[in-house]
Amino acid sequence: MKKKVMLISAGSFAARPLIRQLQNERLEAVVVHPVEEEIRAHADEVTIIIYLMDQEVFQEEALFSCLRSILWGGGRYLCLFGDEGAIRIGESRLPSHMVSFTQSRPYDVSDMLDEILPKIARDEHVPVKSLLKRKKSILLVDDDTTFLRMMQAWLGPFYRVTAVTDGAQALSYLMKRKVDLVLLDYEMPGMSGPDTLQQIRGSKDHRNLPVIFLTGKDDRESIMKVLEYHPTGYLLKSNGRDIVLKKLLEFFGEA
Repeated sequence: MKKKVMLISAGSFAARPLIRQLQNERLEAVVVHPVEEEIRAHADEVTIIIYLMDQEVFQEEALFSCLRSILWGGGRYLCLFGDEGAIRIGESRLPSHMVSFTQSRPYDVSDMLDEILPKIARDEHVPVKSLLKRKKSILLVDDDTTFLRMMQAWLGPFYRVTAVTDGAQALSYLMKRKVDLVLLDYEMPGMSGPDTLQQIRGSKDHRNLPVIFLTGKDDRESIMKVLEYHPTGYLLKSNGRDIVLKKLLEFFGEA
């Protein structure tokens, strides 16, 4: 699998978040306009092609004819990103086997890779893990937005970090996305950390999901209260950056 991804986009502003996400996945974005000459010029450099259809739907037959010819022989995987109407038009102009993935907002490259990488591994007859060394993903749950920003700055260079501000948002996210670890605050308005963990442990899909408390609650009663829900660990916010990172490296077997 080539480590470059072609990103077809009419505007650089809309493409920037996807470029950052690709970089976080250790992939290089080759950004081209929806113009046949530019697409063909870079087609041999890439395995994955993302067509960002946000600005307008380009219905020129020459563009779709170009995509069909590039995809016809296999070995490349087209992903359509855009609103539902744009995606429907794109799908109507291309054979179904040529569209490997579609997504409307919010865009998440990790979702795309979760679906695309097994297909590439199957076609190339290699293990999925050999295709791309991906960062581990962490869901950070805390109602303190200042703390969330600080943690994203600490962890961002090493992990894919998604932040939400309450337990309900965390459960909703987990219904749609896979993560490797949840870092969970204890006291939050609405659904507390222990209540959130109870819901996670009661879910067939997530009952074994690693969840580590990252909290300021250090009294014995609070800690004992959550043990029945089998948290993976319990870290104090007062530990500071170096200890938190050390514990995460140990958890992921990277220390």
